[in-house]
Amino acid sequence: MKEVELLKDWIIENLKYRDVYMKSINDILQGKDESEVIVSYKNKRQLVLIEPYFSAMDSLIGRIKDCQQDFDSVLVVTLNSKANVSGLIECWGRLVSIHILTIYFVNPYSEKEKRWIITPYSHDMVAHRQSLKSGLMSLYSNVDEYQKKNSV
Repeated sequence: MKEVELLKDWIIENLKYRDVYMKSINDILQGKDESEVIVSYKNKRQLVLIEPYFSAMDSLIGRIKDCQQDFDSVLVVTLNSKANVSGLIECWGRLVSIHILTIYFVNPYSEKEKRWIITPYSHDMVAHRQSLKSGLMSLYSNVDEYQKKNSV
């Protein structure tokens, strides 16, 4: 299974599961391409971007900034890997300015937790930048690192 499909299936099921009690999701639709999902809630619209690898962060940040006017929140779903955490750290200064952004680091095959979540804007307000890397690596270590062989 391709990583985009794997992450998309996982996040859709996760969002539905988290909504069982509130029942606030009205609709879940395919976005412009296979890496986008649009979730319509009773009180907001959310864009979900599936980005397995943070190899093109400039493009991803541009994409998020371009859609800020159309959505109340943007959720980026990526694989839990050291490279992706490094990409997050490298672009931290630009990501903290995007108030509507939340990032899920996921490994559906993990024997520990399946995901960890961060909202850079909020995290930056309460955490010390000096301990950013160690704090993120601590969160990262709670989920097994995704290995390409997992998807075979």
